Amino acid sequence: MEEKIYVSFDFNNDISYYYLMDAWEKNRFHYSITCARDLGISKEMDEIDVKHTLSNLFHEIKAFILLVGDHTKYLYDNVRWEIEQALNNNIPIIIVNLNGKRFLDLDNCPSILHDAFAVHISFNEDMIKHALETWPKFYSQNKDVKTGPFYYGKAVYEKLAL
Repeated sequence: MEEKIYVSFDFNNDISYYYLMDAWEKNRFHYSITCARDLGISKEMDEIDVKHTLSNLFHEIKAFILLVGDHTKYLYDNVRWEIEQALNNNIPIIIVNLNGKRFLDLDNCPSILHDAFAVHISFNEDMIKHALETWPKFYSQNKDVKTGPFYYGKAVYEKLAL
């Protein structure tokens, strides 16, 4: 059974990155990514229906990926609610910086995640795959004793030839 990964992002500005991840999933990954749009959720839907649909999904996902672009920190409606659900449900969070940064990007990352125990990585197929393979287990083993942002060191990026 494929493991489900939920991806949250700025639909107006960063959807091309999600489409690229979707192509990677079909070719190389052993997980199933999804987003609100894949679930048939649209701006025209009632907010209660949207939250009900997503709440049910959040009980089934292995990890939550947030694609962080130039406008992500300003998204206070759906993206913020999705982040809150991931935090409240103790879902491992992988924050993917679209600008290439390998650490917490204070300029673009939503403030709700600045102190969260989440991993911050750059947008790259191999790095995202590595994070999906390692972060959920590390998170589950350490969520009760660790806090704050986490980063993979230079050695991990070098091992992945990045």
